Amino acid sequence: MTCATSLAPNQLWKENKKVALYDQAGKLCEGRHGTVRTITDSNAIAIIMRMYRNAGYTYNPNVDKPSALEMNGWFRSNGRRYYFENGVKFANREWCDPATGEWYWFDADGSMARNKEVFIPFNADRTEGKWVYYDDAGHMVKGESFHGEQWNYYDIGTNKYWYYYDIITGIMHHGWTTLPDGRSYYYDEITGIRQG
Repeated sequence: MTCATSLAPNQLWKENKKVALYDQAGKLCEGRHGTVRTITDSNAIAIIMRMYRNAGYTYNPNVDKPSALEMNGWFRSNGRRYYFENGVKFANREWCDPATGEWYWFDADGSMARNKEVFIPFNADRTEGKWVYYDDAGHMVKGESFHGEQWNYYDIGTNKYWYYYDIITGIMHHGWTTLPDGRSYYYDEITGIRQG
Protein backbone atom coordinates (compact mmCIF):
# COMPACT_ATOMS: atom_id res chain seq x y z
CA MET A 1 0.00 0.00 0.00
CA THR A 2 1.34 3.46 -0.85
CA CYS A 3 0.08 6.93 -0.15
CA ALA A 4 1.10 10.48 -0.97
CA THR A 5 2.51 11.20 2.50
CA SER A 6 5.49 9.39 3.93
CA LEU A 7 4.86 7.95 7.39
CA ALA A 8 7.14 5.81 9.47
CA PRO A 9 5.73 2.38 10.47
CA ASN A 10 3.10 2.71 13.25
CA GLN A 11 3.13 6.52 12.93
CA LEU A 12 -0.34 8.06 13.11
CA TRP A 13 -1.51 10.34 10.31
CA LYS A 14 -2.10 13.60 12.17
CA GLU A 15 -1.72 16.13 9.38
CA ASN A 16 -4.66 17.32 7.33
CA LYS A 17 -2.95 16.77 3.99
CA LYS A 18 -4.71 15.62 0.88
CA VAL A 19 -3.63 12.28 -0.53
CA ALA A 20 -4.83 10.48 -3.64
CA LEU A 21 -8.08 8.47 -3.65
CA TYR A 22 -8.47 5.70 -6.19
CA ASP A 23 -11.50 3.58 -6.92
CA GLN A 24 -11.14 -0.19 -7.28
CA ALA A 25 -10.34 0.22 -10.97
CA GLY A 26 -7.42 2.49 -10.03
CA LYS A 27 -9.10 5.69 -11.31
CA LEU A 28 -8.35 8.90 -9.36
CA CYS A 29 -11.43 10.43 -7.72
CA GLU A 30 -12.32 12.96 -5.05
CA GLY A 31 -13.49 11.89 -1.59
CA ARG A 32 -15.02 13.84 1.25
CA HIS A 33 -12.14 12.88 3.58
CA GLY A 34 -9.46 14.01 1.16
CA THR A 35 -8.34 11.00 -0.80
CA VAL A 36 -7.14 7.53 0.14
CA ARG A 37 -6.45 4.25 -1.63
CA THR A 38 -9.10 1.52 -1.43
CA ILE A 39 -7.97 -1.15 1.02
CA THR A 40 -9.46 -4.64 0.90
CA ASP A 41 -7.02 -6.66 3.02
CA SER A 42 -8.82 -7.44 6.33
CA ASN A 43 -5.58 -7.33 8.37
CA ALA A 44 -4.72 -3.90 6.97
CA ILE A 45 -8.26 -2.69 7.67
CA ALA A 46 -8.02 -3.89 11.30
CA ILE A 47 -4.71 -2.05 11.79
CA ILE A 48 -6.04 1.15 10.22
CA MET A 49 -9.25 1.07 12.28
CA ARG A 50 -7.26 0.52 15.50
CA MET A 51 -4.98 3.45 14.66
CA TYR A 52 -8.02 5.57 13.78
CA ARG A 53 -9.65 4.88 17.17
CA ASN A 54 -6.38 5.29 19.09
CA ALA A 55 -5.89 8.69 17.47
CA GLY A 56 -9.26 9.72 18.93
CA TYR A 57 -11.15 10.04 15.66
CA THR A 58 -14.85 9.28 15.67
CA TYR A 59 -17.46 8.72 13.02
CA ASN A 60 -20.94 7.36 12.54
CA PRO A 61 -20.50 3.69 11.57
CA ASN A 62 -24.04 3.55 10.17
CA VAL A 63 -23.22 6.29 7.64
CA ASP A 64 -19.48 6.07 7.07
CA LYS A 65 -18.98 2.30 7.08
CA PRO A 66 -17.94 0.98 3.67
CA SER A 67 -19.98 -2.15 2.90
CA ALA A 68 -16.91 -4.38 2.63
CA LEU A 69 -15.37 -3.20 5.90
CA GLU A 70 -15.54 -5.70 8.74
CA MET A 71 -15.49 -3.65 11.91
CA ASN A 72 -14.31 -5.14 15.19
CA GLY A 73 -13.96 -3.51 18.58
CA TRP A 74 -14.92 -0.22 20.15
CA PHE A 75 -16.13 2.81 18.18
CA ARG A 76 -17.26 6.23 19.37
CA SER A 77 -19.87 8.41 17.68
CA ASN A 78 -21.61 11.56 18.97
CA GLY A 79 -20.36 10.95 22.50
CA ARG A 80 -21.63 7.37 22.62
CA ARG A 81 -19.66 4.14 22.53
CA TYR A 82 -20.51 1.08 20.42
CA TYR A 83 -18.97 -2.35 20.05
CA PHE A 84 -18.79 -4.32 16.79
CA GLU A 85 -17.91 -7.94 16.20
CA ASN A 86 -17.34 -9.06 12.61
CA GLY A 87 -19.13 -5.95 11.38
CA VAL A 88 -22.22 -6.47 13.57
CA LYS A 89 -23.09 -3.83 16.17
CA PHE A 90 -23.99 -5.22 19.61
CA ALA A 91 -27.56 -4.28 20.61
CA ASN A 92 -29.90 -5.48 23.37
CA ARG A 93 -27.18 -7.60 24.86
CA GLU A 94 -24.76 -8.01 27.70
CA TRP A 95 -21.09 -8.61 26.96
CA CYS A 96 -17.92 -9.27 28.93
CA ASP A 97 -14.74 -7.77 27.50
CA PRO A 98 -12.18 -10.61 27.64
CA ALA A 99 -9.32 -8.08 27.76
CA THR A 100 -10.55 -6.39 30.96
CA GLY A 101 -13.14 -8.73 32.51
CA GLU A 102 -15.62 -5.83 32.63
CA TRP A 103 -19.30 -6.39 31.80
CA TYR A 104 -21.23 -4.01 29.54
CA TRP A 105 -24.80 -3.60 28.28
CA PHE A 106 -25.70 -2.31 24.82
CA ASP A 107 -29.15 -0.73 24.40
CA ALA A 108 -31.50 -1.27 21.45
CA ASP A 109 -29.73 1.45 19.42
CA GLY A 110 -26.39 -0.25 20.11
CA SER A 111 -25.05 2.44 22.44
CA MET A 112 -23.26 1.34 25.60
CA ALA A 113 -25.32 1.86 28.78
CA ARG A 114 -23.87 4.48 31.17
CA ASN A 115 -25.10 5.72 34.56
CA LYS A 116 -28.29 3.70 34.43
CA GLU A 117 -30.12 0.70 35.77
CA VAL A 118 -30.86 -2.03 33.24
CA PHE A 119 -33.19 -5.01 33.46
CA ILE A 120 -31.54 -7.97 31.78
CA PRO A 121 -34.14 -10.66 31.03
CA PHE A 122 -33.41 -14.34 31.53
CA ASN A 123 -36.32 -15.49 29.35
CA ALA A 124 -38.13 -14.41 26.16
CA ASP A 125 -41.26 -13.08 27.90
CA ARG A 126 -39.11 -10.95 30.26
CA THR A 127 -40.83 -12.25 33.40
CA GLU A 128 -37.51 -13.25 34.95
CA GLY A 129 -34.23 -11.40 34.93
CA LYS A 130 -31.88 -9.23 36.92
CA TRP A 131 -31.57 -5.52 37.67
CA VAL A 132 -28.01 -4.25 37.35
CA TYR A 133 -26.37 -0.83 37.23
CA TYR A 134 -23.74 0.48 34.80
CA ASP A 135 -21.45 3.31 35.91
CA ASP A 136 -20.12 6.29 33.95
CA ALA A 137 -17.48 4.11 32.25
CA GLY A 138 -20.19 1.62 31.24
CA HIS A 139 -18.95 -1.06 33.65
CA MET A 140 -21.44 -3.22 35.54
CA VAL A 141 -21.34 -2.15 39.19
CA LYS A 142 -20.64 -4.79 41.82
CA GLY A 143 -20.75 -4.27 45.59
CA GLU A 144 -21.98 -1.09 47.29
CA SER A 145 -22.93 1.84 45.10
CA PHE A 146 -24.12 5.36 45.90
CA HIS A 147 -25.84 6.78 42.85
CA GLY A 148 -28.99 8.36 41.51
CA GLU A 149 -28.05 11.76 40.08
CA GLN A 150 -30.22 10.97 37.09
CA TRP A 151 -33.91 10.28 36.56
CA ASN A 152 -34.81 6.74 37.52
CA TYR A 153 -37.95 4.66 37.36
CA TYR A 154 -38.57 4.72 41.12
CA ASP A 155 -38.06 8.37 42.01
CA ILE A 156 -38.45 11.31 39.67
CA GLY A 157 -35.67 13.45 41.03
CA THR A 158 -31.95 13.70 41.53
CA ASN A 159 -31.46 12.19 44.97
CA LYS A 160 -28.68 9.69 45.56
CA TYR A 161 -29.21 6.40 47.35
CA TRP A 162 -27.18 3.39 48.50
CA TYR A 163 -27.65 0.11 46.66
CA TYR A 164 -25.90 -3.23 46.85
CA TYR A 165 -25.08 -5.37 43.80
CA ASP A 166 -23.86 -8.95 43.99
CA ILE A 167 -20.06 -9.00 43.79
CA ILE A 168 -20.08 -11.75 41.13
CA THR A 169 -23.28 -11.38 39.09
CA GLY A 170 -24.04 -7.67 39.61
CA ILE A 171 -27.65 -8.49 40.57
CA MET A 172 -29.30 -5.75 42.69
CA HIS A 173 -30.03 -7.04 46.20
CA HIS A 174 -33.43 -6.73 47.85
CA GLY A 175 -34.42 -7.47 51.47
CA TRP A 176 -31.95 -8.14 54.28
CA THR A 177 -28.40 -8.46 53.01
CA THR A 178 -25.15 -9.08 54.89
CA LEU A 179 -22.25 -7.38 53.13
CA PRO A 180 -18.82 -9.05 52.85
CA ASP A 181 -17.52 -6.91 55.74
CA GLY A 182 -20.31 -8.20 58.06
CA ARG A 183 -22.59 -5.14 58.02
CA SER A 184 -26.30 -5.93 57.45
CA TYR A 185 -28.81 -3.65 55.75
CA TYR A 186 -32.32 -3.85 54.46
CA TYR A 187 -32.74 -2.99 50.78
CA ASP A 188 -36.23 -2.11 49.57
CA GLU A 189 -38.00 -5.07 47.97
CA ILE A 190 -38.92 -3.07 44.86
CA THR A 191 -36.43 -0.23 44.45
CA GLY A 192 -33.34 -1.83 46.01
CA ILE A 193 -32.66 1.41 47.93
CA ARG A 194 -31.01 0.85 51.32
CA GLN A 195 -33.29 1.72 54.22
CA GLY A 196 -32.19 3.31 57.49
